[in-house]
Amino acid sequence: MHTEQIHKRKMKRGNLVKSTKNSATTQGDSRSWSIVNQRQRATTNKQTGKKEKIECQGGVYVLESEKAWSTQNVIRKWVDLMLPLVLRGSQRGLLIWDSASTHRAKDMKNFLAERRVDQVMIPAGMTAYLQTLDIAINKPFKDYLRLEINDYIENRMSRNKNNNFVKPNLQEVVSWVRNAWGKVTDSCVAKALKAGYLDKTSPFEASYIAKQDRLGPMILKELESNEILAGIQGLDLEENDDIPEDDDLIVFE
Repeated sequence: MHTEQIHKRKMKRGNLVKSTKNSATTQGDSRSWSIVNQRQRATTNKQTGKKEKIECQGGVYVLESEKAWSTQNVIRKWVDLMLPLVLRGSQRGLLIWDSASTHRAKDMKNFLAERRVDQVMIPAGMTAYLQTLDIAINKPFKDYLRLEINDYIENRMSRNKNNNFVKPNLQEVVSWVRNAWGKVTDSCVAKALKAGYLDKTSPFEASYIAKQDRLGPMILKELESNEILAGIQGLDLEENDDIPEDDDLIVFE
């Protein structure tokens, strides 16, 4: 039987593992973990022993949350952890993300403004062209993550005395994420930057948004107009100062 078929069948029977857009989530009777690599958010949920801070376990940052998705509380802790690593002095930060309700909330906007972080919302329906992670990073990452999960299901998954699947521990899930992210190469990240038009050394025509039927030509025309305007503004008109002001003006009609 094909690996994917085995994976789907066992998921249906045990409701053990599911893969989400930005995380690998395991579900069990009393607790669930949702973990992503250090460039993304990581959340876990347990009934007892809740930790309020993001902790690094095996190279993966893990945060406990009451819900296994990105709430405002999770995002705020992620911002406070990650942005100080890239912001220096009086520099401002720019956060590019989709228009999810948690991102658009007034409280979130105020929170980011207090930290000198501007945000750009990707319009609905445009993530396939402008969301850099979705374009060229999330897909291979999730593919590698699925292989890790399938390997666990087929080779290391155990059952309890009631013949039910035993939920993997946190360290096991962390290893899935770490191994999967380790296979995402630097060239993959470079490709994503070009596809999302975040690498200014790459031409606009190489980006995904350039291939959009309606917006691609519009943006290209605007970029060309700006280049022409910048060229005109950069001309050294003072070179013609030697022309006498009292020269006769001859008009040809």
